[in-house]
Parts: sequence; structure tokens; C-alpha cells
Amino acid sequence: METCQNITREAFMKFFRTTEKLNELTPDERVEIFRTVLLGSSDLPKELFN
Repeated sequence: METCQNITREAFMKFFRTTEKLNELTPDERVEIFRTVLLGSSDLPKELFN
């Protein structure tokens, strides 16, 4: 496992707002991030998918 480096919130958000950087993530990494970031099932209301 790699050592975790401290990054700022701004750097984190910049990464996820950059399409080129997002394209570097594997599908499994995207799922991992998606599942980790959400607080719970209330984050995904039915209306969001409609």
C-alpha cells in the first residue's frame, strides 16, 4: 500500500474537476471514490436518477 500524502481540499477538487485527470482513474477507482464520498443512501434520492 502506498503512503498517503496530505493534499488540500482545493487540490482534491481541482483534480476531480479536470477531465484529463479523471480519465486516469480506472473504473474500480471511480467506484471506490464514489462509494467512499457519499454519506449514505439519502445522498441518492430517486429523483436524482429521474
